[in-house]
Amino acid sequence: MQTYAVTDTVQKVCESFKCKPIEGMLSHQLKQFKIDGEKTIIQNPSDAQKKEHEKFEFATHEVYAMDVLVSTGDGVVSFMLEVTSLTEDSGLPRIRSCH
Repeated sequence: MQTYAVTDTVQKVCESFKCKPIEGMLSHQLKQFKIDGEKTIIQNPSDAQKKEHEKFEFATHEVYAMDVLVSTGDGVVSFMLEVTSLTEDSGLPRIRSCH
């Protein structure tokens, strides 16, 4: 089985609930003492991500942490942090977040 078979299955399940998986979310292979292994499964990849993301076959006894994030919107997260100024007392940045 290839990684994109899992990607397609997540997509079909989400569609049945009228939702979309979050674009570009990665699930990682787990290894002993390592939670972000070399192999990844991508959800809802953009065209650019499809070209960059490596396809592979699953091997026997491999383990993956499946992070499935779903949206009732278009599946694209837009998040921006803006440093508005520095605080006078500590000199740390004052941050405003926009969703």
